[in-house]
Amino acid sequence: ELIMNLFLTSVADGVRSIDALKNMINERTKLVILPFAHDFKWLSCAEDVYEKYDRCPRATNSIFWKTVKPFTDIGIDVNNIVVINHFSDTVGLIKHKLLSDNTIVYLPGGRPENIMKILKALTLTETIKQCKTVVGESAGSMIWSKYYFVYPDADYKRYKSYKGLGIIRNCVFVPHFQLTGAHRHIAKSARRFSWFHKDTIYLVEDGGWIHYNTESKRIIRRKNAIKY
Repeated sequence: ELIMNLFLTSVADGVRSIDALKNMINERTKLVILPFAHDFKWLSCAEDVYEKYDRCPRATNSIFWKTVKPFTDIGIDVNNIVVINHFSDTVGLIKHKLLSDNTIVYLPGGRPENIMKILKALTLTETIKQCKTVVGESAGSMIWSKYYFVYPDADYKRYKSYKGLGIIRNCVFVPHFQLTGAHRHIAKSARRFSWFHKDTIYLVEDGGWIHYNTESKRIIRRKNAIKY
């Protein structure tokens, strides 16, 4: 059975406080970024990915350096960071990059349902389950359960549940929890979700994270993650 370490964060800055992740990093560690959670209007072609998400020298609006900073801060060489371009990279090349030794796969935030759409379109759902170390931020932290849900906020008008990857079968992770404001929407949506699904719900604050190991099928450690 494949062993995966999942580090599920509300915001990427949280990786700076995950000792178990930092201990896995050496000078040869590669970081492979999957920019699959993006708005389809924002990234709609290979050039968009290069100019907006990668280190394009002529681009002034690339978010590459902001995206990778938490990871370079914990010891990953920027020269070992690769951004997958799903418009131009072949499926075979993407699979090779994801499954290479000493690789951390990173799924940034955005819309979790878009991640699932692209994984399915590229036939990568089984491949992603074989990765040994994964960091999921926000949307990237939500898809690992059998089912997950979104709640009313700036991106979504209403509660909705979706089918996830099913790697984690006993709990669900909800990012960006806060004690005021959106908390009411999250709590209401969590109650609705728990009515249909009996999974334990963890509400993860910004800066918080959860380390889940698939061998032990349990949470190894968590920070600022409230069990609901």
